[in-house]
Amino acid sequence: MINWDDDKIHKDLTDLDRPKWSLAYDGGRRYGSCTRNVSEGLNGVLKEARHLPITATIMTTFYKSVEYFFQRSKEARQRKDYNHILSKFAMDKFEQWMNKARRHRVVEFNRELGVSEVETPMHPTNPGKGNHKHTVELVE
Repeated sequence: MINWDDDKIHKDLTDLDRPKWSLAYDGGRRYGSCTRNVSEGLNGVLKEARHLPITATIMTTFYKSVEYFFQRSKEARQRKDYNHILSKFAMDKFEQWMNKARRHRVVEFNRELGVSEVETPMHPTNPGKGNHKHTVELVE
């Protein structure tokens, strides 16, 4: 059985080199790509180069990768110029969650301590989901 010690996990994560495990600290160098997604991207690049001679495969892979990262960095710079700190994918997810959150009811108990109660609405098609109350302590 795994013993999850939150303090130890927090210490272990803060001791690690953050740019290696978190996109938030990579300085924008990976343009929103986690390591596991890079292999999927390269697979797409290599798909059209599979039946070429080795030199042509290497050249195709190189130039397609350069084009891919150029386009992604260009998009990131454009979003930054318009003060968009999130990618389009992240922004779409954020808006989806915001729309869902609008249906929640929040009652503040203590503003200084950040203690509130959040009630989720009943699910429209599944009566077993939703209609829950959660206590949120932001300071904790």
